[in-house]
Amino acid sequence: MKKRMSLNGTFKVLGLSLILFISTWNNSAYMQAQVVNPGDDVFVIVASTAQVAAAANSKALLYVTSNTTWTAASNQSWLSVSPNTATFGNAQLTLTASANTGADRVAEVTLSAVGVAAKKITVTQKAAPIITSFTPDKAGKGTTVTITGTYFTAATSVTFGETAAKSFTVDSDTQISAIVNAGTTGTISVTTAGGTATSSETLTWVSGIISTAGKLEEIITNAGLDKSTLTELTITGNIDARDFRFMRDDMLKLAVLDLSGATFVSYRGSCK
Repeated sequence: MKKRMSLNGTFKVLGLSLILFISTWNNSAYMQAQVVNPGDDVFVIVASTAQVAAAANSKALLYVTSNTTWTAASNQSWLSVSPNTATFGNAQLTLTASANTGADRVAEVTLSAVGVAAKKITVTQKAAPIITSFTPDKAGKGTTVTITGTYFTAATSVTFGETAAKSFTVDSDTQISAIVNAGTTGTISVTTAGGTATSSETLTWVSGIISTAGKLEEIITNAGLDKSTLTELTITGNIDARDFRFMRDDMLKLAVLDLSGATFVSYRGSCK
């Protein structure tokens, strides 16, 4: 009589163990399933999903223990399976992907064993992110940088040079808004499950605050500065009447202000 069980932890089947183990390391997925065959019963258990990065030769490794012969095959040419057959004892099934230069793609690996229905593994290869441009090209602490490109969905990190962004928002699959924390002149990197994209151009680090007209208060807040305690401030970029109103009314301890690198922009409207 066939026995059914869920794959969560360790189980005993006629005195034998069924164990499922999953972990990741260096962009490779490691999954292990023991397959046992007490008497005439056959159990073939594998993880149902796996993921590989976009880079060429990205791998997912499956460790299978079986007491019956099984075969494995991929339905997509970009994903190879080795070995494609094994017999009793331990075996390592290696899934190797070619480079993905387009969108996310999916392959299906079928494992078959004598006496049981075929099992399917859905293998996803994420698209590699691409940075095409960013603005502005100069930034200081608190500056919001808009990064444009493709395949940004579910980005896990953004860095400016060697420093992580203070925070970032994935606005869409093609745009990220990231706030500069601190750092030095360098390239911008975006990391997703598909890999890491690095800009071809460098972002120039500027000491002090780089302002956008009417946004000085927001930029100072983003930089993690306390407007009520600042005594010295250097501003480059654009400022207008709203920014002067903010400095006059809210930065009461400001004693030294360097505007030699700032551009004054006209503004018509309320400064309240």
